[in-house]
Amino acid sequence: MPIANEELDEYFINLANINAKPLIKTIRTQLTAQVKKMETDYKIAEGQASKLSASIADNYQDYIAKLTELSQRLNHFSLSFR
Repeated sequence: MPIANEELDEYFINLANINAKPLIKTIRTQLTAQVKKMETDYKIAEGQASKLSASIADNYQDYIAKLTELSQRLNHFSLSFR
């Protein structure tokens, strides 16, 4: 007795959903954790740049280096989510 094509299609769709949903959940969890880490790291670096800017005349090279780091972090962040 042959299986109706619609039944087979529905079976494979359900099978894909059952197996894909846990994987998708894991990937979303990992992505959320990665984004939070990137945001935290950026905020820390931004705070350091702010402190350096308070005495920029004494440490402008460190300030420029920190701004470069911030720029690279933003670039990495934007490239990660294109």
